[in-house]
Amino acid sequence: MDENDKFLEIAIKEALKGGVFVRPNPMVGCVIVKNGKILASGYHKVFGGPHAEVNAIRKLDSKKLKNSSMYVTLEPCSTYGKTPPCTDLIIKSGIKKVVIGSIDPNPLHRGRGADILRKNKITVEFGSKEIEKKCEDINSYFFKNMKEKMPYVVLKLAGSLDGKIANGKYLSKWISSEKSRLYAHKLRAESDLIIVGSNTVLKDNPYLNVRDIKTRKQPSVCVIDLKLKTCQKSNIFSIKDRKVFVISDKTKDLGKNVEFIKPIFKNNELDLKKILKRFYDLGIRTVLVEGGGITVANFVKQNLFDKIYWFVSPIIIGADGISSIGLPLELKNGEIGMRLKIKKVSKLDCDILMELER
Repeated sequence: MDENDKFLEIAIKEALKGGVFVRPNPMVGCVIVKNGKILASGYHKVFGGPHAEVNAIRKLDSKKLKNSSMYVTLEPCSTYGKTPPCTDLIIKSGIKKVVIGSIDPNPLHRGRGADILRKNKITVEFGSKEIEKKCEDINSYFFKNMKEKMPYVVLKLAGSLDGKIANGKYLSKWISSEKSRLYAHKLRAESDLIIVGSNTVLKDNPYLNVRDIKTRKQPSVCVIDLKLKTCQKSNIFSIKDRKVFVISDKTKDLGKNVEFIKPIFKNNELDLKKILKRFYDLGIRTVLVEGGGITVANFVKQNLFDKIYWFVSPIIIGADGISSIGLPLELKNGEIGMRLKIKKVSKLDCDILMELER
């Protein structure tokens, strides 16, 4: 590993400290180096707060900064937003080299920060393609938001060895282990919106809030309930200060924080892409689909997911159980199913967690 990649790896570890508190902004980490020694590090700590570069630069005086090198996971910003442009501060600091992990995907900013630094006689270099991929992966939601103007969609499934999410009587507590359930709350904390079908609300009566995990705010909730079976006593309406969306042609009084969205259909199916676009226009950047089997299946059928977190527990439920993917898929001739890529496999108590991508 060359020197650029070595220090960018350290900057990535800094970036990850920002966690959910920077969203919808990207996580960014930065280290300042001189003569092969790290003088300071910083990361973007909270949405609307100082950026990683600022937090690192503020730790050093002008003498130490002069002729130093900066390693930053994302191209420094070059425009005024909630904070001044980082490029201005870098130019004034005396830093002579900036090594960038990944270019800003925002079309309005892409490459602009690097160009400004070069024009001010600051050397600009980049890490390897491998490091670039790592820098993009930690902010995959942000890159999709910027490139496609659509939310990043995660499907979360917790099921048995034979692919069931409940038994024939809709009993599902608790298929997954305590550690798996805690991890599921982490996924909620990373989301702006949780989508479920009406059966999940009626059968499980979940709160769909974040518990036992620190978060900047509770995610909003969306219930796909075309026949409007959901009642005001459902637990999802008991969480204060969050929006609950209900997708239905019908309306009724479900509380002051409830907003109804008219369903859009395509080929007699709910057009989830247009609904996701509507949510993006409302400021939703990350979506977690928690179930049930039919709702998840519709997102899979319409190819509208970026990642699946599949918690598999060592339990067999049998043929009368409720399938985790509750609808047949539309496959091409010769295909036996939709094949996914395994991103990561980990063990949580007695469960196996698979992170899957298309």
